[in-house]
Amino acid sequence: MRRRRVLNAPLLLLALVVGLGCANACSNADPLVPYLDLLDEELPGFESSVETRTIDFSDPAARAHVLRGFSETSFEGERRFARGVGKRSAVRFSLLEARELELVLEGRPLPRDAVERVEVAVNQDAVATITLEPKRTRHRVTLPRSTLLAGENILHLTYSGDAEAVAWYRLQFSAGSPVASPPVTHRSSGLLFLPFGSQVTIPVLAPPRSELRFDKLGFRGGPGRLTIDVRLAPGRIGMDGAPHQRFEQTEDAEGLAYDLGIEEWTPIRLTLTALTGGAAGEQDGVALAAPALWSPESYLPPTDKGAEVRGSRKQANVIVYLVDTLRADRLGAYGYDRPLTPEIDAFAGGATLFENAVAQTAWTRPAVASVFTGMWPAAHGVNQTRDRLSEQTETLAEILSAAGYDTVAYVANPNVYRRFGLAQGFDIYRHLEGPRERSDRVNVEVRAWLDQRDRGRPFFLYVHTVDPHDPYEPPESYRERFAPGSEEVLALSKKARWQIANRGVLSDLYDAEIAFNDASFGELRADLEARGLWNDTMVVFLSDHGEEFQEHGAWTHGRALFSESIRIPLIVKWPRQKRGERRADLAQQIDVPSTILSELGLARPDAFEGRDLAEPATNHPPTAFTYLDFHGPLQLAAVRENWKLMVRADRKSSWLFDLERDPQESRDLTSEHQIRKDIFDAEMSGALTPKPYWLTAEEGVIDKKLEKQLRALGYLD
Repeated sequence: MRRRRVLNAPLLLLALVVGLGCANACSNADPLVPYLDLLDEELPGFESSVETRTIDFSDPAARAHVLRGFSETSFEGERRFARGVGKRSAVRFSLLEARELELVLEGRPLPRDAVERVEVAVNQDAVATITLEPKRTRHRVTLPRSTLLAGENILHLTYSGDAEAVAWYRLQFSAGSPVASPPVTHRSSGLLFLPFGSQVTIPVLAPPRSELRFDKLGFRGGPGRLTIDVRLAPGRIGMDGAPHQRFEQTEDAEGLAYDLGIEEWTPIRLTLTALTGGAAGEQDGVALAAPALWSPESYLPPTDKGAEVRGSRKQANVIVYLVDTLRADRLGAYGYDRPLTPEIDAFAGGATLFENAVAQTAWTRPAVASVFTGMWPAAHGVNQTRDRLSEQTETLAEILSAAGYDTVAYVANPNVYRRFGLAQGFDIYRHLEGPRERSDRVNVEVRAWLDQRDRGRPFFLYVHTVDPHDPYEPPESYRERFAPGSEEVLALSKKARWQIANRGVLSDLYDAEIAFNDASFGELRADLEARGLWNDTMVVFLSDHGEEFQEHGAWTHGRALFSESIRIPLIVKWPRQKRGERRADLAQQIDVPSTILSELGLARPDAFEGRDLAEPATNHPPTAFTYLDFHGPLQLAAVRENWKLMVRADRKSSWLFDLERDPQESRDLTSEHQIRKDIFDAEMSGALTPKPYWLTAEEGVIDKKLEKQLRALGYLD
């Protein structure tokens, strides 16, 4: 690994704490900037650990080390001990690094005049045999490095002799203070202090050309070692073609920089360990000044909230057209081989299609709330059947209304009716409440409004169709074309269809519904073109979620976060867009309001967690989070580039998928790619940490009429 001096500022307090000097500055031409501050103990995934130095059986904490062969602590005057009983006792102890140790065993046989020989073994390797003295005595045994492991080790004590038991007082694995202290951060002095026998570990997605830097490094309390381990995810290599880099520092130094030797975004696990071969006090260790990961400035995470945004040449009209329950892989523009969607495909040919778009959840109401608020479901709080969006939120419609827009919505799914708080900011919020309000009927309502709208004002129009949602009952002409022979299935009750119908027939009926909705979309586009509105209007086409057809053992949606449920179409036509394009960078529903406001030159609230899709995410790959707290255990997923982690029931089960090689999500790679999983876990923990703008849902009222409508769509089954 290459090492060079870096630009740093003096740190007077560091000198007071560990006796180091002031830092020296170097060239201002260095293009790298701090990317990750290692002083931040709130970093997702930041973990600290210490070695086991002593197991003191007078301390109740010793129980955490006992595996078997010990009775409860006994008293002998003022002394306390644990009884080693049976043929063998075992304890566990942890090491940060495998190295030769001196073990001190303090004990005596019971009764005192008995003879007790004890065979000492580590991890099944015998290392010595000792004979206990009648009185409390310390016995020293060398544990060879070859018998020890970094991490957990097992010490076995096997008994032979005349004693009935052994009184054990203490087991000591290193000299010095009996307990290793955890790492400490001193924010005021910019100092990370690692006592000897302690360690910090941080999983991180590291940018290209990253360097690990310290302004200063100094040892306190005698000789020691700082080891720096950089372990790359499988399949990635750093400098010299190695997937693992290890460095050691044994003396004070200034201006240290370690080049990680990576040329692309790489998941790494960074581990800093302070060790000593001699006695160590609680205040002895190594101090690191301004420890940080540095990278080129262009790779910093986006921080443009509230910054200046671009604006269109005039206040463009905006249409968000959402097709309920539409999977991305059922559109020709996304690779489907059936001719279902000629109108949407033609639209995509002149717009910007996001090939990798992710829904924020797997059912309608929280997904729409995310589109309206720019917040993922954990943040806006709308996740259960009766949840209503809080009045405290600031929605996209409210912002546009304040900017002079007419705000109008026509929705055909009862899950997004006004009583669930989603009408905030809309001048007109029209529910189509018939038993099966199709997309052509939605068009009638939209055209009627277009006929009488104030042409002097820009408009924001939200259209929510529900044709592909179950029960799949397409118009006859579309059924005959795309689902011939489905009459027998349609004659069954809805419940019976799921029980006996085969996957192919139901999938065909679903296709027919999509084809009909496609035709309606084409008719609306033609009408807008005839009115001269299409070219200057920003159009966002998307879905709320997908649909399952037993790819992973379930029907419909709202049950899991596999790709069939959360991979959605997302297509954006910018005002006056001249040609179409396809984008591979990750997009998600919470990006929609940020993108619209940026296009219109309007500031985005801090609560809007998405990004502006006009700017490709080339330098800092975004992570999409999905959240499902509905009809079962809490489920989470995180997607970045071609990788996805799914977690269920408070992280008791998880699955890691390589979406490029395994788009069907059939092979769990958690054991093979632990570093990637750790990084996703860390990001999830950060995403789940409540922010000041997070909301608590209110309770919506569901009357008998609405209950019947929701039940017909499967939400109250």
